[in-house]
Amino acid sequence: MINNLKAMAIFATIVDRGSFREAAKALNLTPSVVSHHLAKLEQQLGVALLYRSTRKLALTHDGETLYISAKKMLIAAEMGVDQIAREQTQLVGSLKIAMPATYSKNPILKKIAEFSLNHPNVDLDIRFNDLPLNLIEEGIDLAIRAGDFPDSALMSKKLHNLVLKLLVSPKYIENDHLNVTDLAHPNDIVNWDFIGISQRPFSKLFLDENREDFKLNYKPRIIVDDVSAAQHLAEQGLGIVSPPEFLYCDQVARGWLKYYPIGNCAMCQCI
Repeated sequence: MINNLKAMAIFATIVDRGSFREAAKALNLTPSVVSHHLAKLEQQLGVALLYRSTRKLALTHDGETLYISAKKMLIAAEMGVDQIAREQTQLVGSLKIAMPATYSKNPILKKIAEFSLNHPNVDLDIRFNDLPLNLIEEGIDLAIRAGDFPDSALMSKKLHNLVLKLLVSPKYIENDHLNVTDLAHPNDIVNWDFIGISQRPFSKLFLDENREDFKLNYKPRIIVDDVSAAQHLAEQGLGIVSPPEFLYCDQVARGWLKYYPIGNCAMCQCI
């Protein structure tokens, strides 16, 4: 049957091209091979499929019947190949993404929206939370995480350093009569009140102007499990927070929170 399908494809090509020679060129075969396959097909069927003359070829009645079926077969095969080729260039399927809860307000969502518009056949399932996840058990395809990545067999890639700023409410500075004019080193704020996030280490990583790092460990005054909640508590004068920039822009502009530089040190976190 497989050989018959090949012979039928050759037969249909002979009819379409109008000669054995042109069919051979189209199929990258020799005319003798093309003629052999047609003769063998006619022998197996027990009928003549073509009237042969020196000028042209003509279909017999049986040839017309078989040509219709052979042509449908070729068209169906070509459609299948074309469909696979299209799927190779178009993303299809589902993608489950996990990222920190604060990223529900991150500009990265604009990029995700652009991706979805460009690839409408990809179904997105996005999880926003700060809880530890077993990415394999949860079926997560892609996770965006801030901070150190634990040793794992999973593939990871550093996207960028997220520059953070230590922010406090002016009322916190006033109430505790703190000196903010001579902050030269992270140790100068070690006794200040910090608001900690329960899912994250109680430490801050600083880089000085020489790109040397310093880790400041602290004991939080208050622990919460949500960055936005920590920010709101800081606005009430309860301590220091270090939210991502996309969360605190409005609060700084309105004077609810203020940034106090510590010498030439910058705080950062890997994403």
